[in-house]
Amino acid sequence: MRIARFHVFSGTGNSRHLGARLAPRLEGAGFATETREVSAAEIHRLRAAGGDAIARAEGDLDLFIFPVYALALPRIMDRYMRSLGRPRISAGPRPRAAILCTNGRISARWRDGHEGVRFLRSNHQALS
Repeated sequence: MRIARFHVFSGTGNSRHLGARLAPRLEGAGFATETREVSAAEIHRLRAAGGDAIARAEGDLDLFIFPVYALALPRIMDRYMRSLGRPRISAGPRPRAAILCTNGRISARWRDGHEGVRFLRSNHQALS
């Protein structure tokens, strides 16, 4: 059976909630699902295993879910992704992956999910 692995870092629970909402849909599409919480301990475990601690099979899917911090991915997620190492690819289909980012609300004046760049540009005068 194909496996959909959720690699989740969630500071406030929004990213974890997104994974939980997406899991039933993937299960309906024929995937078994598992969640790996991104933490310093998990990074240490992966590095101790030489970055090859996750066995991937043909048709598996890795989903990396995390919030956007200061218009970028959180440092812990960057370290986690680097600790996974490169998958060994044999002849045949390549591993599949998706990155899902969540972001929050800047203020009551701006819509949810606003990424901040327009806010900073349009309010530069007000901020200085």
